[in-house]
Amino acid sequence: MDFSKIKAFAFDVDGVATECKVFCDMDGNLLRAYDAKDGFAVRMACMNGYPVAVITGGRSESIRKRFITSGVKPDDVYLGSRIKTEQLQDFCNKYGILPENVFFMGDDVPDITCIRAAGIGACPSDAEWTELRTKCTWTWVTNYNGSGINGRLITATNGNSIFLPAAGDRDDTDLNGAGSYGNYWSSSLVMGYPDYAWCVYFDSDNVSRFDYLHKQRPPDILSGGFLFIRQQACLHDRINKKP
Repeated sequence: MDFSKIKAFAFDVDGVATECKVFCDMDGNLLRAYDAKDGFAVRMACMNGYPVAVITGGRSESIRKRFITSGVKPDDVYLGSRIKTEQLQDFCNKYGILPENVFFMGDDVPDITCIRAAGIGACPSDAEWTELRTKCTWTWVTNYNGSGINGRLITATNGNSIFLPAAGDRDDTDLNGAGSYGNYWSSSLVMGYPDYAWCVYFDSDNVSRFDYLHKQRPPDILSGGFLFIRQQACLHDRINKKP
């Protein structure tokens, strides 16, 4: 990633600045919960002279008001977007920059075109796991390449693949489930529960997403006495790169 060309930031709201939950009251008003630390990060970007855009399909004026308090200009909050590249281009024209000068973060299908058009496109780590989980084939493999290790072979539509061992997890010093299941963290914390992070779980029958109490029982960080750390973003980039 070449950050030297980045002159501005843009991002979606639901699933990026929130946990993708929308609450509806009896009057039909939609309510979202935001992470205060994200708001501070946006404010720091604005204070350091970076233009920041919010491009969302949501229509609530509460979204605009939330990001105005973080320093985003009212006209740079694009509500009700249906073709997000149009708003991204408008934002770029306004500040005399190109899409390749923008760091864009989104998490769903409407964001894909902006992610591809931006100089750096990204999604929250939990969303990256979700994409890998839903758009790739996860094949349970025993004795992978004669290694004696069980796990899941993740294969993308372009033919790229990577193997994740069923390394189990540790409870204090006890190793559990090695060869039977695997847990792999994302770096996305569960909103409102800072001791929990989202992870992907798999065994021979299922692949699923759930939250994990990461401060007490870290999955697949210490397994079988050796250190196993793999950034999900690296997995995502590796498996989705062109052959």
